[in-house]
Amino acid sequence: MTLQGIFNILDLYLIEIELFYNDVDQYFQKHISNSLKTRVLTVDNIEIVLKDVVSFLIDRFEEFG
Repeated sequence: MTLQGIFNILDLYLIEIELFYNDVDQYFQKHISNSLKTRVLTVDNIEIVLKDVVSFLIDRFEEFG
């Protein structure tokens, strides 16, 4: 019975952590795609887009601490 309780606690914890990381992933996907001025990646603009994404991520991580 004790092991079943531990299993239930771990199961709930793992479900919650998965939901948390899915929310974080969706947050960054949404904000990165909204912050990009160019929607289509080509050989010509890949460096500019990468610089924009890195700049965006640096700003967001600094806000988060």
